[in-house]
Amino acid sequence: MSKFYPPEEYAALSCLSVGAGSGGSVNMLARATVIDYWGNVIFDSFVEPTEKVTNYKTTSTGIEEHHLHGSESKPFKVVQAEVADIIKDRIVIGYSLWTDLAVLGIRHIAKNTRDIALFVPFREALNQHSGQTLGLPTLVWGLMNRHAQTGFSNSIDPVQAENARASLDIFRSVEGTWETLIFNDEWPCALPPPGFAQYFI
Repeated sequence: MSKFYPPEEYAALSCLSVGAGSGGSVNMLARATVIDYWGNVIFDSFVEPTEKVTNYKTTSTGIEEHHLHGSESKPFKVVQAEVADIIKDRIVIGYSLWTDLAVLGIRHIAKNTRDIALFVPFREALNQHSGQTLGLPTLVWGLMNRHAQTGFSNSIDPVQAENARASLDIFRSVEGTWETLIFNDEWPCALPPPGFAQYFI
């Protein structure tokens, strides 16, 4: 348990996107997953597309057309509202949270985010000094000495939840250090890429 916050105040978020627009260049939310501090799935749903899908990115996401129109899919506005309600008063853990918030179209308090992609001590530990964002599999292997889950699942409790759990496990491994730095007004993270500031309050 963190010396600063109880476990109930944390949640981990992970989203999958498909492509819309010319060549699938516009990311569109296709699946959202939220887990609690103990790794239990709080929310998981495919998302009905709001525009024509031009690239399902099936090789990396496993998502096909029927997933977004089946019984496990919900309208975007419903998913957006439910996820926003779940995380609004919580500290959100994840990998490249700026992309998740962007496809969800929601904002979150910056000081209540714990993004393992931006945590500077991780970059230093893995000798990444260029500012380039390390991939989640690289972080999982380099910091936890295990392989990130690959493949995909069409069911509840998906591999997507495993990605969220991987981010959660990495955060928990340094939770005390991370929270102490913030408590001491020493923000330990790099800034997200330009253009995503609007998703942080």
